[in-house]
Amino acid sequence: MKEICVSSWAELTDVLYAESWHEQLGRFRSDFAFRGLEVPEPELLTGLMRLGANYAEMEGHLLRNFRKYASRDAVPYDSP
Repeated sequence: MKEICVSSWAELTDVLYAESWHEQLGRFRSDFAFRGLEVPEPELLTGLMRLGANYAEMEGHLLRNFRKYASRDAVPYDSP
C-alpha cells in the first residue's frame, strides 16, 4: 500500500478526489474511506470493538439510549 502524507486540508481533498470523477453518476466519488485511525492496524475494528470488554452486550444499551434521546421521528421503530 502506498502511503501519502499531506500537510493541509486542501491537499488532502486534492489527493482523495484525484481521478474520482464518475461519468455515470455525474459526480466525484472517491474510492477511499477514512478508517478513523492515525495508525494502520492489520485488523479493521469498529470503535465499539476497540473499547474492548463485552462490546456485543454494550451495543443494545447504546441503541436503547440513542432511541431514548433521539428526536421522536428519528427512530420510529427498530429495523429487522
